[in-house]
Amino acid sequence: MASNNLLYISILTYIIMGMVMFILGFKTYQQSQTLTLNGGKKTKVNIYFYLALFFFAIMCGLRYRCGADCESYAIHYLDFRFKHETGLPYFGRETEPLFMLFMKFMSLFGAGRFLFLGIIAFIEIAFFYSALKTRNYLLPYVGIVLILGPHFCSWNNGLRQVIASCIFIFALERYIDGEKAWKYLLWISVAYLIHKSSLMLVPFLFMKLYNVSPKKYISLILLLLSVFIGQTGAFSFAFNGIEDTLSFLEYDDYANKVDDIVEEEATIKSYGPRRITLLISYILIILFSEEMDAYLGYDQFYRLSFVFFMIYACSTEMLIGHTTLLTRPFLFFMPFLLICSAYLLLYLRNSQRVILLLVALVSLCTFSLISSVASYNKPNEEELYKFYFLQQNSNYF
Repeated sequence: MASNNLLYISILTYIIMGMVMFILGFKTYQQSQTLTLNGGKKTKVNIYFYLALFFFAIMCGLRYRCGADCESYAIHYLDFRFKHETGLPYFGRETEPLFMLFMKFMSLFGAGRFLFLGIIAFIEIAFFYSALKTRNYLLPYVGIVLILGPHFCSWNNGLRQVIASCIFIFALERYIDGEKAWKYLLWISVAYLIHKSSLMLVPFLFMKLYNVSPKKYISLILLLLSVFIGQTGAFSFAFNGIEDTLSFLEYDDYANKVDDIVEEEATIKSYGPRRITLLISYILIILFSEEMDAYLGYDQFYRLSFVFFMIYACSTEMLIGHTTLLTRPFLFFMPFLLICSAYLLLYLRNSQRVILLLVALVSLCTFSLISSVASYNKPNEEELYKFYFLQQNSNYF
């Protein structure tokens, strides 16, 4: 298929997906506010909530080469299924036990790549959306930013870590809202059985003690300082022993390709449209952080979300100029950028700041579209949304 056609399909698909997720999120919130005639009880089953989960899962299952290691996961699973069906010994890459059990379960039923990738996406979105059930006014904005912002390809890359990070959000929200500490640790244990680096999330058990209002000027200084460090190469020494560090954190596949990836990413030090939109998004979230805190009634979950967003924003700005490999452990905190983005859009809309809302929408909801335009001429691009059934030799659909 001609690259121009792929570009048009990608842009149109992203826009439609973003709008569908926004509408389903809005309908979810709207239905949750509707009282039934049965004694004034709220509706128990919110159909729009589940429609959003299934829609996201279906679209992720239909994708092809969207997300840097999307195809490596699909090929790995299909090879595993073939060996399982034929009784041949399997000498492929071993993963954590719970994920291996999932692959065995899927291969037992002969599931193809569509179901394999789709169910993984369903698990991701189910944990994430469930964490926001008590704050479902965020779902319309979460849905559109998830698709049109910098998140969709990330959610389809490093799938085990994304699942683990969504479990972390779910466990943290429940813990902050009153569940026992052992339940938080139990969920982190589940995440550990999917991605071993989840062990680093155990100490965040003590974050429940944190309940401090955001300080926008201090946060802005920290962000700009991080940008400065990232641009000046002040952390070049961090490359020493990088392979050992990555291997310890279960990023062996990336550690074995350090030299190639560092060379390939040598151009990301400069600020192009995507980096600029991200930086504007960070600044907007910070500038309105104190106002949002007051608007939300000093909600501790928002305060923690802001802190984790700052960890993600500052770490990636400091390190991405060197190599994105070093940022991978911080991807556990990327979902908090999505949450804080949703809080920002909610606040600007409800406070009727129309111009600022439009600025925020442009910065938060154009990343996927810009990536499509920037990447469509590259032979091995991984940013365009491509339907698998439109590819040649799509025998495993």
